[in-house]
Amino acid sequence: MTETFVFLQDQQFEPLEKGSPQFEMLERFAVVIEDKTSSLISVNNPRWELFTKQNRMLECIPPAQVGMNGFI
Repeated sequence: MTETFVFLQDQQFEPLEKGSPQFEMLERFAVVIEDKTSSLISVNNPRWELFTKQNRMLECIPPAQVGMNGFI
């Protein structure tokens, strides 16, 4: 994560491409914040698993990813 944060600091005005190593590392970081024992990598597809694992109602699930203009 340190390398990714340094990259983002050095390239703070450059757009981060979806699928880039830095983007993937940030997704993994978001998963670990929710569940440090999870082996999941992406936040988009398995988000319901992380959400419902904590006994939350699926109807209250937050948006999948943040796009350029907000949540997708």
